[in-house]
Amino acid sequence: MAESKVQTAWMWATDGGGVNGAKIDVERKIVQWFDEIGCACDDSTDIQTYAQFIEQGAMFSDAPDDVIAELSASVAALA
Repeated sequence: MAESKVQTAWMWATDGGGVNGAKIDVERKIVQWFDEIGCACDDSTDIQTYAQFIEQGAMFSDAPDDVIAELSASVAALA
């Protein structure tokens, strides 16, 4: 059976017209949160370990439910 790929990046529109995002760094085992992203730089606003994400939930409350569901599934698969 082929190994399934885990989604590791998300972007969503904010109410203010901007774009926020989240990215899983698989090697460092962290979730990086990006506020008003404008490029593909590694200038994350906040960082959570997998354990912090599982215990405390998302750092950005504006993330849509579908993003949180996908992110949670990815973290669970990688943790």
